Amino acid sequence: ISRMLSTLRRFYRFLYREKKITDDPTLQIQKPKIPKSLPKSLSEDEVENLLDAPDINIDIGLRDKAMLELLYACGLRVTELVNIQLTELNLNDGIVRVTGKGDKERLAPIGGRAIKYLTIYINEVRNHQEIKKGNEDFVFLNNRGAKLTRVMIFIIIQKLTEKIGLKKKISPH
Repeated sequence: ISRMLSTLRRFYRFLYREKKITDDPTLQIQKPKIPKSLPKSLSEDEVENLLDAPDINIDIGLRDKAMLELLYACGLRVTELVNIQLTELNLNDGIVRVTGKGDKERLAPIGGRAIKYLTIYINEVRNHQEIKKGNEDFVFLNNRGAKLTRVMIFIIIQKLTEKIGLKKKISPH
C-alpha cells in the first residue's frame, strides 16, 4: 500500500508541475503506519539449551561451544566473532579486544564459562590443528584450518537450534 501510495503521489506531483491538474488529491491521504517488529529473543532456558547443544566430546563441538559461550558472554556481532585473533584475547584478565562497526575498538569482558571453553578449545583442539597460511592468528577455524566465515556461524547456529528442537527462527544477533 505504501509503495502504491508513493507512486500515486509522484504521479500527481508530476501532473501538478505540468499544470495538468490544479490541486493534488493525494495530499489528503495519510501514510499507513508500518509496524516495526521487535527482534525475536530467546528465554533463559532456550539460551541454556543452545549453549549446551554442541557435543564437547568432539573437536568441532568444543570449538562451537567456545564460540557460542564467547558470542553470548560478550554480546558480539558475528563479524566481530570471526575476526577475533589470538593476540586480542587476554584470558588471564578475562578481556577480549573487539573491532566492531566503523573499525571502532572496544574491550569486552569474557565470562568464566567462556574462558573455560576457550582455553580448552585453544589448548586441546586449535593448537593441534593444521592451519592454513594467513589464518595463524584467527581464533576460530574450520576443519580445514581456515578462518570461519559469517555464513558458517549462521549455519552452525541453525544446526544447533534444530538439534535442540527450537522452532524459532533465530540468528546469532
